[in-house]
Amino acid sequence: MVKYFRHTYLGVCCGANPMLIREVAESVGLKVPASKYRENMENHFMYGKNKRIPKHMTDYGDKA
Repeated sequence: MVKYFRHTYLGVCCGANPMLIREVAESVGLKVPASKYRENMENHFMYGKNKRIPKHMTDYGDKA
């Protein structure tokens, strides 16, 4: 991170995507506008706890 005048910049490489930048910001305690697009891991097809996920999908969790 570089402080330039009153702004702090985070230099990233070409492989960085918006999700990565949001995750970095949130990991240091910032609430950014893009936080509203954060994934709800309750709906993850294999590790989520949503009751609508079929059991045969969540059973793969210990095999993956």
